[in-house]
Amino acid sequence: MMTQRAQSSSARGGLASTRSTDPPAPQIPGGSKQAALKLYPVVEESSKIGGVGVTIYSPKVIPAKNRNRVVMEFEMDAEAIAVASLGQLKVIKVNYRGGGPSIPGNEDIVAVYRELLKTYKPRSIGMFGASGGCTLAQTTLLWLPQLKLPQPGAVGLNTCSGGGNH
Repeated sequence: MMTQRAQSSSARGGLASTRSTDPPAPQIPGGSKQAALKLYPVVEESSKIGGVGVTIYSPKVIPAKNRNRVVMEFEMDAEAIAVASLGQLKVIKVNYRGGGPSIPGNEDIVAVYRELLKTYKPRSIGMFGASGGCTLAQTTLLWLPQLKLPQPGAVGLNTCSGGGNH
């Protein structure tokens, strides 16, 4: 979608310009989990990590270069499914408490992260989220040094949400 917007802006004489030889990525109607599962082939598994409910999405075969990598996702199943399929790696969607940015949500993310650090090097762990999940990723990253935990190797902050309505 970002490429399409930039191309549209460029066509209108805006500042953004892009050049891509890749075909446009298919859109997930409504961003629903069911639509994503039809579009992107993955294996889905419900589990608990560090006492927190998670949904793990993995491609049917993970390439050797990605077997020691994992990505944590904090908001949308459809996004986690697409990243797992297209990125060909394991994505762990953290089903955090609170239903949005909250201290319990950060605690759940840290509990999963602590457990992953027992198996993965920090540089092999990524975190990303959109909307409220983006805010959770940001606040978790700020909290990790206080907890004496290392930063993950990659972070994706997508469309972070702002404050509440006044």
